Amino acid sequence: MERLRYLSKNYPEAKRKQQKLESVIADCQTKYGVCRQTVYNDLKRLGLTGNDPRDIVS
Repeated sequence: MERLRYLSKNYPEAKRKQQKLESVIADCQTKYGVCRQTVYNDLKRLGLTGNDPRDIVS
């Protein structure tokens, strides 16, 4: 997540991805109460994350 925050300052595309990931995670947790690892696994399968769950979870 910190890496995305850093990149978002310099790269608009990274900023959009960060916002999308944060909104997807928040929506999933709010609507379905799923754990962060489950959300991460789903996003990874879709190719929207790096290799580390901490990339998207602060």
